[in-house]
Amino acid sequence: MSEPILAPTEAPCPPRSRDAARQAWAERLNRFAAAGLSTAQFCAAEGVSVASFYLWKRRLAPADSTAAPATVCGQEPRPRLLPVRLPEQTPAVELVLPTGTLLRIAAGADEATLRCLLRLLGVPPC
Repeated sequence: MSEPILAPTEAPCPPRSRDAARQAWAERLNRFAAAGLSTAQFCAAEGVSVASFYLWKRRLAPADSTAAPATVCGQEPRPRLLPVRLPEQTPAVELVLPTGTLLRIAAGADEATLRCLLRLLGVPPC
């Protein structure tokens, strides 16, 4: 059975500057790495929210996006997601039927299917 975690009796004073806050969170994240607790347990013991924990974990992560993701707080690095852009697929053939209907036919379309489609649309055979 796990040991109960006691919440601090007194809330720590909030840091007065950004540098002090950054330093306090860097120290807190280092304590987390050594604590062997789950994130929720550690945050409860420290008197901070889980959301703040992850916010500061991201803020203090290495800023160099070209480098391999560093191990933060003793956890395995996660893969980074990169945007992917696919070229627009243009149809191989566009037919404008006598009724004004535009028919876009992709490359590799089956001839028998096209003949059937044109017949159903009322296009006379050539």
